[in-house]
Amino acid sequence: MAEVIKLDKEKEIRAIIKHWQNDGEKELKNRVPVHPEFIYRFDGEWQGWNDLLSVDMINDREKFIANRTRDELEDEAFARYIKLGMKKPQ
Repeated sequence: MAEVIKLDKEKEIRAIIKHWQNDGEKELKNRVPVHPEFIYRFDGEWQGWNDLLSVDMINDREKFIANRTRDELEDEAFARYIKLGMKKPQ
């Protein structure tokens, strides 16, 4: 069971990196990044999805935990992205 979870996590990390490679520098209207979790990590400004979306544990515990779990997965993906020698999109 633990091996299946590990494989799923690995697959998810690879998918995150691929999304960042394909769409990392794209912006929505008003220069809002499509992937703020990616762009703002380079400058150390990323505080997590809960901060960005103003989700707090008291009012929405389930969403808060899901966001925190996503942040942890993206932290691993970002560390791997940097370790691979990839740079911030221009």
